[in-house]
Amino acid sequence: MRGSAGTEVSFLIKSLLHRLGLDDPKRVHKLRILASSASLPLDGANRAKSLQYLRDLFAPYGTSDGPGDPGSQDPAFWLDCVVPGKLHLDRVELTTLPSGPFEAFVRLPIRKARVSCAMSSPRTP
Repeated sequence: MRGSAGTEVSFLIKSLLHRLGLDDPKRVHKLRILASSASLPLDGANRAKSLQYLRDLFAPYGTSDGPGDPGSQDPAFWLDCVVPGKLHLDRVELTTLPSGPFEAFVRLPIRKARVSCAMSSPRTP
């Protein structure tokens, strides 16, 4: 599992499946799960760990062909389940803000403000 938050989510999902009766081997093939992640590395040394993570979290739910099928163990199956996103950055034209208003603000005199506290004791004249 990936940290305590991932572990909690995994246990919540598995508890929900149990509560709904979808952990019954006769019904596991009837469930499909969609998930998203911004931090699932599929390159380098983390590839095998990420694919095992997917298998541990989601199998056999939705990967079984029928009752009693334990779901796919094949890493290629799990890799095929991932739809990688594509980075899209909007092009924004950068402009320079006029400095005059900021310079004028900095030159303003600092005034002492009276601060009153609702919890303070009442003032006597």
